[in-house]
Amino acid sequence: MEPIRRGDSDDLFEAVVGQDSVMRWLATGRADSRSAARGMCDNHVAHWTRHGYGDFAVRDAATNAFLGRVGLRNRAEYGVDLGFAVHPRAQGRGIAGDGACQCDQGR
Repeated sequence: MEPIRRGDSDDLFEAVVGQDSVMRWLATGRADSRSAARGMCDNHVAHWTRHGYGDFAVRDAATNAFLGRVGLRNRAEYGVDLGFAVHPRAQGRGIAGDGACQCDQGR
């Protein structure tokens, strides 16, 4: 896992933001646009800059395919929380749990 970068916006769109089945649980409640994915990446990068932690890009070890994101976010209304969004083909593989453990260990 590595911090989400601005250059991950197309991957984030394909795996998460463009997927109704993922986005129904997040943000707008429905799939969104490539420009929304760019804005999300900008927000993730800014969060890392402000707080020194944030969301990581999760990639398949064998293929390097972008599978989703997982990480800690500081939200003014809630404090720090763990969030994740994983492409439907990668769900059920323990990605969110493994990512949470790595966040907890300071990676």
